[in-house]
Amino acid sequence: MGQRSDIKRLEAQLARSEAEEQQVVVDWAWNLAKLEGFLSPQHLYAIPNGAHLKNGGYQATLLKKEGLKAGMPDLHLPVRWGHDGPLSLYIEMKKRGGAWTLTGEQLARAKELTFLGHAVVLCQGSDAAIEILKCWQRHDPLLKDDLISNFQRGYARYR
Repeated sequence: MGQRSDIKRLEAQLARSEAEEQQVVVDWAWNLAKLEGFLSPQHLYAIPNGAHLKNGGYQATLLKKEGLKAGMPDLHLPVRWGHDGPLSLYIEMKKRGGAWTLTGEQLARAKELTFLGHAVVLCQGSDAAIEILKCWQRHDPLLKDDLISNFQRGYARYR
């Protein structure tokens, strides 16, 4: 019986959209992280994406006038990594089995943010993003090494 429920849970996770994956991450960061002893994820926030707006053209135009920039990652954690690490963490969400690279404006923006001293990661699925947020708060040296080794690309990738 337990194996069957594990399979159903996995199938439900695989069927999630990118937006649903992001909602799981935000729910964890705002509601569950503190229970697990992680405080910094409470500062996580979403960056609007014009492609997902209702009445896309009108709302996107208004948001552009207010400062919306194409290619910005989906989530931002404005918490510095210690005293000598990146200034903050940006997360580009993808659904499980989704894109494994950034292209066009996303890639250009990631490289700019990385050059300016921020960390940018692409996460396939909510589990990967939540794990990165945990590693960020713990100042996990493996994550820092991975970010450094992916500096030229402009972002690191996680599944």
